[in-house]
Amino acid sequence: MLRRVLGGLAASILGAGAVLAGQGYVASRRVPIVQGPAGLPGSFGAPTNPPLRLVVIGDSTSVGIGASAIEKTYPFILGMHLGTTFRVSLEVVGRSGARMSDAASDLAPKAAGLAPQVAVIGIGANDVTHVTPLKTFARHLSSAIQTLRASDAEVLVALGPRFDTPAIPQPLRTFIRARARAINRTIRKVAATEGVEVLDLPAALGNSFARDHDLYSEDRFHPGDRGYALWADVMKDKVMNAATAKAEKR
Repeated sequence: MLRRVLGGLAASILGAGAVLAGQGYVASRRVPIVQGPAGLPGSFGAPTNPPLRLVVIGDSTSVGIGASAIEKTYPFILGMHLGTTFRVSLEVVGRSGARMSDAASDLAPKAAGLAPQVAVIGIGANDVTHVTPLKTFARHLSSAIQTLRASDAEVLVALGPRFDTPAIPQPLRTFIRARARAINRTIRKVAATEGVEVLDLPAALGNSFARDHDLYSEDRFHPGDRGYALWADVMKDKVMNAATAKAEKR
């Protein structure tokens, strides 16, 4: 999947110069292909806890590409955390390579059909690498949020982390990082308009992944076990707050 992403990036930025396009192609040939663990969804918490259905909508990171086991994926860790208070039913509606257009047209409607109390959207990296127009991305994100809120879910949207990945060389990495910031600004604007919570991974993680490449998996692009644990740690309190607020409305 990563080879397709980086190969697609090379094609997307041909207008930005032959060096960037060439680096995207070379990077796409050098990275190994990493498979995600099988086994999601799951259930967490004591049977006597109040019930909660959590749905995570995402791309390759939601299905755990780079993790060594399902217990090391960020949706599973979130489920474990919420299970201290709730009887959690976790569903992951994710697809490797997913973009926000997929969330709007397919993933969010599927998630809404599961009647979630809390829904987390974690999509954007593939829109960065495919240079999705910001207005298009915003329209699709708004549509996904509205679909989920129509199912009466509390919705949270994750900002994408910084692209510090060593799988992508300079100056291509600087170009992608700038595009990621633009996508995150768009997520903030849409979230403010729609009135949903933002999970700010870049602010909380800072340059952690730039300083410690062991946070990546063997493909040096997706997080590994420690990287996903950091992601989940950033998300867990706000997701718990959303679940608690939803429970209080019942």
